[in-house]
Parts: sequence; structure tokens; C-alpha cells
Amino acid sequence: MQIPMQFHHARSALRRAATGVAALVLGGLVLAQSATAQEFEPSPGTEIPEVDVNLAMWPYANNMLGIIGLKQGWFEEVGITLPEGDAIVSIEQSNARLTNGELDASEDYVPALIEVYASMPHVQHVLTMTTFVGQHVLANPELGVRSWSDFIAEGQSKEEAFRSTIGQMRGKRVVFSTNAGTRPFVNTILELGGLTTADVEVDVLADSRIVQLAQSGQIDFAIPGGAAQNVQVQDIGYQRMVGVPDLIAGLPAGDPRVINAFGFGGLTLQNELIEQDRETVLRLVSVYYRILDQIETDPNTALSYLIPYLSAATGEDADLDDLERLWTGGDFYVPWSFGRQAELEADKDSELYYKAIIGAQIASAQAGGVVPAALELTADDITAAPGIYKDMVALKEGYETLLADNPDLSGALVEQAAAFYDTRNYLDAYRFLRSAAEGE
Repeated sequence: MQIPMQFHHARSALRRAATGVAALVLGGLVLAQSATAQEFEPSPGTEIPEVDVNLAMWPYANNMLGIIGLKQGWFEEVGITLPEGDAIVSIEQSNARLTNGELDASEDYVPALIEVYASMPHVQHVLTMTTFVGQHVLANPELGVRSWSDFIAEGQSKEEAFRSTIGQMRGKRVVFSTNAGTRPFVNTILELGGLTTADVEVDVLADSRIVQLAQSGQIDFAIPGGAAQNVQVQDIGYQRMVGVPDLIAGLPAGDPRVINAFGFGGLTLQNELIEQDRETVLRLVSVYYRILDQIETDPNTALSYLIPYLSAATGEDADLDDLERLWTGGDFYVPWSFGRQAELEADKDSELYYKAIIGAQIASAQAGGVVPAALELTADDITAAPGIYKDMVALKEGYETLLADNPDLSGALVEQAAAFYDTRNYLDAYRFLRSAAEGE
């Protein structure tokens, strides 16, 4: 999927310099190494151990992607069993269970991880799957409000258009989501409109409740946190007034208010698992890359698995067309397949390089008092994804080099290695082909 042109524009001024990732060279592979993690070397042989991973997912369309792999048996193919199956829990429940060690993993949202880091320093983000750019202020159609684009079309400047658009919220009931990523967006909207919370009637509610109230017209302006709930409220008839795409188009490139309006979503793991069982982590991540591949190449099949779970989470019947709209329309989710990960994890010149985005969001959270200012917190405290990605790249290249150096290899191990390679399991692709090359 192509990133919308406006999103490309926003990225153009987020460039930051950053230090490199420590690495370990083993057997021709360049493998990541953190200051605390044990050195990782792919295990010999062809055994794939059976491992239980207690994974929870959130009730949002980009935070229950594990369902897609679970229902197709992809985790089992790499030896991973999810003991609680397809459990969907609230963010608060997920965080509590990660804190007490009941969970090994949870699908995540990086801005939310930043907010709770002080109580959850023992977990880290390990994979970025999506960028959410879908925050919108949705207006009750009975108000007859005009959008930011309407005022721009009239000839107002970008600044004037923001004040005119958002000024329509004065004295009205504004309900926004309990989702952690929503509050910075609301703060930015009010600031651009010259308003404060004293100028509006504010409620903070769960997304499911926002949808219910919108159905009965009890909200003047709705700001759901989840993309699916955004679509549901719009399907009721609420109209987009101003949103992240307008911030991207209307604010200077690299403006922190744009950076803080979107966030990376993906996978969080307990540090103990990251440091002590790297192979399970790599296999788990490989399944998610496979899921992203299917969303890109066959969205109908992939997203159909989410429908009953999203319907249960939102209390409304999810529609496949709406789901495809979220993933392919360009203004809700930007998916990050394996082939595009380098821009996030390794390209220091990219506007979306992880240290630029996460670093800016940490600074904003500390400036706003959400995270203690005295807490020494960096992007590398929040995410271990660059090292995981580096290992995946090294294993992929190691497999390709072995294949090129041994063109006459054949047999069951070679065929299985190729099958693993095709499904992004680069760890076992390399291990099986190495065993074949060594005559095991």
C-alpha cells in the first residue's frame, strides 16, 4: 500500500541523526546484541521446540492481528502455542497482566507504552506492524459544521482554517477515547482552535460507549481512538471535520504536534523472553510478518478472520468492506511489511527512523507531565525492534548466501528451508539449509 502523499510530506522533516546498533559477527551473519541480552547464535540442528507464549490482543483492528495467524495455524507451524488462544482484553487488563508476569506478550501501541513505562520497564516493543494516522474529530450531522478543507477552499490560511474549524466546538459536548494515543491529538486540536478544555464540555469514554452515544445523537463531536470505531461513527452519519491528515497538510513538516498525532503499533514482549529465548522471539515475529504479507496480497482472506472478534469488541457488526477501507484507504493504517522495515529500524536518514519518532513522543510525554521529567528514558528503552530486525535481515542474507554457495543442494531439508524462507521464518530457513550443507 502506498503511503498517502500528505504522510510523505510529514515525514520529510523528521530527519534525525542517531547512533548505530551494536552487532556481533558469527559465521558470516551480523547479529544484533544489546547491552543486557546474551549473545545470540542460531542453534545447530533442525529441531523446533514447542513453546507456550501467553499472548493477549487489544480490541482494535490493528491490535488483534494475531487472530489471522492463529486461525490459519501459522504459530503452530513454528512451534508456538498460544495457551489462551484468541483472548482479546482491554489495554488496562493487558498492562496489568504484563506487569504481574501473567502475560508473555501483547499487541501494543508505542505512545501507550511510553505513558506506562515507569510501571512496566520490564517489557519492550519488538515489532512495528502499523502506523495509525486515523484520529479525526467527527461532527454530529445536525450541527451542519464545516470542515478544515471547506475553509481552505474558501481561501483562508491554514492557521485561520484551523481556528475557524475547531472554533465550532466551543460550548459543545466533545467526547474522546480513553485510548492513550487520543489525548495528545485532542490537546493539539484545542490548541490550534484557540480553545481550552474550559471552552468545551469534555467527556472521556471507552470507544464502544462513544459509538453507542453517537447512535442516539448524544454527542456533538466524537473522537474515537480506534479506527474501526471511527468508521462506525462515520457510518452513523457523523462527518469528518478535522483530523491527522489535515494536521499533516496544515502544520510545518516535522512539527511535534504531527509526530504525536500518530504512533507505531505492534508487539510487546517481556524482556526476559527477549533476552533468554531469542529464537522464539524471531519465530513469533516471523508469523506477524507473514500476516502483514497476507493483508497486503490477499486482504479479503486475512481480514475476514477479524470480523467476529472485532464485532464482539465493538458491539457492532464489523463489515469486511469497512475493514479493507481501514487497511487500504491510506488514512487509517500504514502497514509495515518486512520489506519496508529498514526505514523505521535502520535508516537513520529516514523521517520515520524510530529514534526520531519515539524520542519526540517521549519528550512530549515528559513535557506534558505524563511521564516523570526526571526519568531517563530513550527510544531504546521502549523498543528492541531494531535488534530483532537486524537479526532477521542477517538470517535472510545468511540463507541466501548458503544457497548461492551450494547450488546443488537438494532433499527434504532444502525444501523445508525454502518453505520457511517463503513464510518469513528466516531463522529456521537458515538453520535447516545450514544443516543440509553440513550433511546432517
